[in-house]
Amino acid sequence: MSKKLRILLSSPASWAPTGYSSQVAELYPLIRDEGYPLALNEAEGLIGGKVMLDGVLRYPMYNGRPGADSLVYNGRDFKADIVLTFQDLLSLNPSDLQKVQNWIPCACVDYDPASPVMLSNLRFAKRVITPSKHGQQALARYGMSARYIPNSINTDIYAPGDTLEQKRRQGFPPDTFIVGVVAGNYTYPSRKAFQEMVDAFKLFSEAISPAPALLYLHTDPFWSGGFPDC
Repeated sequence: MSKKLRILLSSPASWAPTGYSSQVAELYPLIRDEGYPLALNEAEGLIGGKVMLDGVLRYPMYNGRPGADSLVYNGRDFKADIVLTFQDLLSLNPSDLQKVQNWIPCACVDYDPASPVMLSNLRFAKRVITPSKHGQQALARYGMSARYIPNSINTDIYAPGDTLEQKRRQGFPPDTFIVGVVAGNYTYPSRKAFQEMVDAFKLFSEAISPAPALLYLHTDPFWSGGFPDC
């Protein structure tokens, strides 16, 4: 059944291996299959012109950067009723954001206290969603109402399993405490606080000793210039 609400969904390229991209890759087929007119604003990764891929119109970024100018121009071209974004809010120009019709950002509040730039940009939002209760509570402290909608996950692929069996297969003692981190290791000093995470894990492992502890860092091993040995 065809529906009338026209949606422009914006993120880094939906095929890219980033957190925002993986969420949109899960989300856009569901919106498309529900019958909503949908276009993707590929804020990073598509340059030059519009393309049709997987039954969805995709717009490029502008000026070689993931700015809000593409939200303005591409939203107008698509005649979008709402512009839903899954991308870094700190890089968006407020002079463009105020021109975006019915902007609904997913606000990932990963600073404490919340970033002043993020808070300033959120003034232009029609509605705000956040994938964590921490984010909802943090924004409430600044008088901002946000709807808590957790990140999506494909439970056909990711589901709870037998942790003891998995430890046995990997050769770990059954009482091993495993901490996992998934983060791009692209900058030094680290934007994802690798040094602080390693320091905190050291304190944690000492606190639970003699029980064994393991820190698993899932990063990009082929990228140069990040935090050493990660």
